[in-house]
Amino acid sequence: VQGRRPLVDLLREIPTTDGGLLLEPLDELGLRYRTRLSRYNRDATLTLDYAQNQLSASLDPADDDRFSRNDVTITREGGTFNQQVLESGTMSVQTPPNGIGRYDTSETISLRDDGLLADQAGWRLHLGTVDEARYPGVAINLRHSTFTGSVTRMNAALVMDLGDRIDVTNPPAWGAPGTISGSLEGYTETLGILEHDIVLNTSPYSPYQIA
Repeated sequence: VQGRRPLVDLLREIPTTDGGLLLEPLDELGLRYRTRLSRYNRDATLTLDYAQNQLSASLDPADDDRFSRNDVTITREGGTFNQQVLESGTMSVQTPPNGIGRYDTSETISLRDDGLLADQAGWRLHLGTVDEARYPGVAINLRHSTFTGSVTRMNAALVMDLGDRIDVTNPPAWGAPGTISGSLEGYTETLGILEHDIVLNTSPYSPYQIA
């Protein structure tokens, strides 16, 4: 429409890397933006008991540095910049074993004013310095009796969406102690004659548990 900016240009300006998500709705054709606020302090949408064999494959952690960022610089288009650095702690820029060394990143985004830069840089630093393993392969089979025998669990699996919290209770002894809480970042779904397999890609949920 003349006088309006193209949708693709507007989508480029949505700062999805700050915790918000741009995704497709489950019930209609289109695009939906899920805010970072909607991900805070949530109860688990789906809870799975590892000891009760409610997962269809082993639970393997990925304890890597793929998303580690401890030196973050955010620049506003047409404005200034803000840099946030974690100077101490296990995920800091200090040389190992006191830290992990410097993992720097920079990004230019569209913001209303320079006063928002510190929050944007600080949140990305918060996400990039989580000292936890992630679980990119939480596997379930919706045609297993674990789900077919429980309407509640089946419905929870069917309505879960990106950004939701997924809990795994009673993890194996060699894994993280206590309940593993993950934020759903994506999934792969496979339909077969006897299987309806879904592999959930999760990241630690702890950054979204805030005061």
